Amino acid sequence: EIELETESVFPIQDNLDRVKDGDLMISDMYLPGHVILNLLRAASLTRQVTIHQSNGDKRTGRIWDLLIASKPTLHFGDNQESDFRIPRSRGINAELYNGTGLTNIENVLKGRGLEALALMLREFRLRQRSGRWSSYFELALQLNLPFLYVVCEQVFRLLHGRNIVFLGRDCQLLQRLYTAYYEPCTYLPFSRLVAYASPEDACNYLKFMSPQEPVYVDISSTGGTWSFLESFGKHEMLAVVHGDTNQQTLPKSLPPGFSCLTKNSICGETNLVLEIANCADHGFLKSVKRLGEGVYASEYGESEIPADLVQILHEPVSAATHFTKHYRSDIRVELSALSGGGMREVFHSLMGAICEQKWAMNQIPGFQEKELKYYVEVMKSRTTKPPKI
Repeated sequence: EIELETESVFPIQDNLDRVKDGDLMISDMYLPGHVILNLLRAASLTRQVTIHQSNGDKRTGRIWDLLIASKPTLHFGDNQESDFRIPRSRGINAELYNGTGLTNIENVLKGRGLEALALMLREFRLRQRSGRWSSYFELALQLNLPFLYVVCEQVFRLLHGRNIVFLGRDCQLLQRLYTAYYEPCTYLPFSRLVAYASPEDACNYLKFMSPQEPVYVDISSTGGTWSFLESFGKHEMLAVVHGDTNQQTLPKSLPPGFSCLTKNSICGETNLVLEIANCADHGFLKSVKRLGEGVYASEYGESEIPADLVQILHEPVSAATHFTKHYRSDIRVELSALSGGGMREVFHSLMGAICEQKWAMNQIPGFQEKELKYYVEVMKSRTTKPPKI
């Protein structure tokens, strides 16, 4: 039991930061005081404290009666009765901590049968110092991370056992999560710019950098790039979202190997916030050059997103892959229990919530200007005409 408690304990970082040397820790837990102290050490408490352990002294008021003669400056705890109302009734200054509950999003996930996922989000949230909490971290943790889990489950149901290649840049986080919670897979940077500017090299690059009979996965695609490349090679492609309402890049017909999880005509319009939340830690693939048979060198452009922001957006997935021992089994079981309809409902609602965070596009200096510049380069490269075969 003690080993399990030690494995399960985690810090609420803001609360640990309040503890000072010489503080008295009061606990109604039934385990001995030295065990409780070791649990606190396992949760990374380094301050030197004393422990008062009982099976109910806080709730009965006994400990508060003992402390009346030497009142503490402040008692801090999360129980409405034993940590707040009862000590205050004895004239002891008490402060109630309300942070251990679930957020609205976590409650929604729990209500959909994804309790383990909700509890994991709660743990990662509480492990952070509130000073580090930002709107981007909230976007990454509360919306994008559960969105990626739901995408992973759908990809697994469709492609279990296949050689999956997640395309960069938008699928870098998706590939990391899929590898940690499902099956080994490949990450490969690719871009529309390379596809249109050097289609033959692009197809050979995909061939030599991919396992046998791959299925390529991307977050969003109109299918236009793959329709263009069809003259140079056949590719099996799964888009998380098919941009079937984008008339500028929508092809006349989709290649036979193209499929999707949903379409903009079904789920509603998506936007660049989905790309921001799933940014990679590298810039876009600018070019690939054939140096010899099966040998390709790649060149990368600059990232539209500052490196420190990329790190914040990546932290929840990094944490999720680190804690697979504690959450992998339960999260997989809960996701597998979702019906097809239930899965689509959660999937569409999370993706819609991500795309509603339009502030994310406006707070990154120069982001939209760089995106426009890249788009112009792609449109120029599309003047390339594939040869007749």
